[in-house]
Amino acid sequence: MQTEIIPLGTGAAIPVSDRHLPAMALIHDGHVLLFDCGEGTQFQLLRAGIKSLRIEAIFITHLHGDHYFGLLGLISTFTLLGRSTPLTLVGPAGIQTIMCAMPGFDQAHLPFELTYKELHEGFTREVVVETEAYTVEARPIEHRIQAVGYRFQERSRPGRLDPDRARALGVADVKD
Repeated sequence: MQTEIIPLGTGAAIPVSDRHLPAMALIHDGHVLLFDCGEGTQFQLLRAGIKSLRIEAIFITHLHGDHYFGLLGLISTFTLLGRSTPLTLVGPAGIQTIMCAMPGFDQAHLPFELTYKELHEGFTREVVVETEAYTVEARPIEHRIQAVGYRFQERSRPGRLDPDRARALGVADVKD
């Protein structure tokens, strides 16, 4: 399976004309994951040709604004587009409070299920998203405030070997 990592923004807290605020898309076998969501991420998704409605989960590394200020706009766009598929939002403790502080961003007003997975200070490592195709594990990382690193892992897929065909192609010592 092919996995693509697309940097959408690699800049710091202050926008500059040629580097956007932090965001990265990971595309694996049709699954789209978003890591951080700085301002302007929606424009960068458009420029990269990534359909935002295909995002299955969003992972926020830490609660500095340049890493999540694009979330409200993105979730609002999902609502306007009539998203119906569930979305998982993973981040440090406090991300749900931030999101729900805005009117209309609580579950009662969203047309899709939004599941929050908050990581509390002192966690060591935790699988935060698990599907048949992949897992994402969170681990604490060092920063001025609580911060999280994420590890994407494709699940093993059992292969099939046709021993007779392998032998016919010249592969030596194939066992049935």
